[in-house]
Parts: sequence; structure tokens; C-alpha cells
Amino acid sequence: MKTIKYLNKVFTIPYLDSLFLSRNTPLTFNEITDCLMEKSNKKRIVTYGEVLKYFYECLKNNHRNEYYYKNVLLNYLLVDTKKLNLCSAITELPIMNSKADFIVMDDKNQGIVYEIKTDLDTLQRLETQVSDYYKAFNYVYIVTGKHHVEQLENTLKDTRVGIIELMDNGEFVYKKKALFNNKSISFDALFHLLRKKEYESIILKYFEKLPQTTDFVYYQTCYKLLETLDLDVFQNEVHTLLRKRNLIKNSDEYFKNVPKELSFYAYFSKQYRKKKFDIQCHLQTKISI
Repeated sequence: MKTIKYLNKVFTIPYLDSLFLSRNTPLTFNEITDCLMEKSNKKRIVTYGEVLKYFYECLKNNHRNEYYYKNVLLNYLLVDTKKLNLCSAITELPIMNSKADFIVMDDKNQGIVYEIKTDLDTLQRLETQVSDYYKAFNYVYIVTGKHHVEQLENTLKDTRVGIIELMDNGEFVYKKKALFNNKSISFDALFHLLRKKEYESIILKYFEKLPQTTDFVYYQTCYKLLETLDLDVFQNEVHTLLRKRNLIKNSDEYFKNVPKELSFYAYFSKQYRKKKFDIQCHLQTKISI
């Protein structure tokens, strides 16, 4: 299908931001709508939201990329379960030398890492990635398609790593349950997950005042100060702060008029958070194809 080569580009936050907020519709979007017009054999009126639903269906049936996996995960773990005000999600979080695809911080401030390996991916860096994730979190799942399941089951059978298969119908099946693992937790890995205001808040909580020192050594002074905390206590503080980053209080209003195909975009786009009502209206705007 001619549209498939565009799908990776369309389902990105920058592209969707541009589509909804720019004065000019991106050229590639017009090219794809032309393909739809050819497919339908006649012109018809649809909304931007309906067109994007069609594109997403193309992903599901022909090209299950990382966006598709992340969107299904977000819907499955937080949106459908009505937990958006209790739990939060993080994507592409740098942990040591890796980036975690998707993390859910639950209502107990426990983080669960979901590393995505689509049928389009290789398993080349998996061992390094899992090792890095265990330095900051206690649970790791590999989320994959049928292409990698057998190999992963053999590779991970004696580990605490869990395996989830995304089925053809879009549902998840737990092939192996993730088990608790705290043997590799690293202060350094945890500290580097924090933003400045976050690690300062922990210092104020436990030491009542911030270090009085020059900017040149301030960061290292904060690092050494927090290093004196019990590691389990520090991990809990870090996880608590991570959970607070993306909590959504009124999820019904937040996702109003947003198709579930765009849940990931609405959740993680900074532009959507600022202009959600404009974007919700844009999704309902009619176009001719």
C-alpha cells in the first residue's frame, strides 16, 4: 500500500502537532488522503480524526511499529482501566546507556518497564537494555509480536524478566510473569533520572536546606548529599517524583473527542496539554477526500 511508507512519520508527536496547529496541512498528509480518494473511488467528506483512524488501522494490519505498541499499551494499562489519575506513564526515559520505551508508575510508586520489540526490530541490544533498567526499576517486561516470542521464551526462561505478546487482534497475552528484582539497583542510575527541582525537593525533605556552594560544584554536592540516604528510601523518593510527572486529574475531559488511536499523542504531547481544546476541535474538522 502506497500509504504505508508515510505511517512512521505521521504517527509522531512533532508531525501531529504540526498537523493540528500549523496553518498549512503537511504535504504528506495530502498525499495520503489522495491515496484514500483513489481507494474509495469517489469523493466523500470525513474528519481529520476519521482519516487518522484509517491510518492507524493500516498500522495495525500491515506495519505494527513502536507507536502502535505504545498506544495499545497506554490504552490497555491506563486509559481503559481508568487509572490515569492514579498511575502515570513515561516514554523514552534515559537509563544509563539505554532508553526505556515505556514505563508505568503505579499508585504504589512502583515502576514497571515495558521494553518494546516489534516484529520489525532485532533483539541485538536486549541484554544491555535489561541490565540498565534493573539499575533503576524492579520489574521489566518485554512486549513483542509473534516473531520473537519463542526466542525470548528460550533466552529469558531463567531470568526475572517478563514477556507479553501482542496478538493479531490487538490484545495482550502474558507469556511469562515479571518477578521482583532489586539486586542491581544503583544510586547513580536513579539520581540521573531526576530533574534539578526534583532532587532539590528530596534534599529539602531530608536535610531541610539546599547546599550553600558555588554553581560549579553544586550538582556534585547534591549528588554526594543524597548518596548518604538509604538506597531503598532514595529509590522510593525517585519513583514518587516520576509518578507525579504525568498524572492526569480529569481524564474524561482531557481525552474528550480524542480517538483511542491518538491516546499516546494526547498523553505525551506538550502542545496538546497547552491547546487541547483547539486540537479536539481540529479532529472534528471535515475535509474532502
